[in-house]
Amino acid sequence: MISSWCKFPFYEIDFGLGTPTWIAPWSMPMVNTTCLMDEARGNGVDAHVFLEVKHVPYFEEALRLQVGSFAA
Repeated sequence: MISSWCKFPFYEIDFGLGTPTWIAPWSMPMVNTTCLMDEARGNGVDAHVFLEVKHVPYFEEALRLQVGSFAA
């Protein structure tokens, strides 16, 4: 499952202690989900990816191969 919370004004919320410096989508991660959120400074998008531990090496390998293809 992929969800996008981009363009929501999370970093403008102030409950009296100032605005947040970082926002995370869930306090209890759900397995095999991804949430996209605007980066705190507005310079990009953070991808919060929640996987089972056994799937992390496959994700890291796929990410490494993908980043390597952009460098070429």
